[in-house]
Amino acid sequence: MHRATRSFLDAELARPHHGPTVVVTHHAPHPDSLADRHAHLAWCDASDLPATLLDHGPNFWVHEHVPRHVDYRIGRTRVVCNARPR
Repeated sequence: MHRATRSFLDAELARPHHGPTVVVTHHAPHPDSLADRHAHLAWCDASDLPATLLDHGPNFWVHEHVPRHVDYRIGRTRVVCNARPR
């Protein structure tokens, strides 16, 4: 399912269109969203998609799933999560 979803995102992000691009996902697109990327089972909370972020450069990538606020950039993409702490 992960490979199929990545293929879908790559195909959609490659489609030309006018205006900003916003991606909304449940899981984080990059380990920088995690408080500790080396924690047990951290790989369940975030993908590692730097090529997708750098190749397609969406303006924003909004995600959930991590219980903390994050706001950082990978290339041109601003990655944000404004989760309510648990």
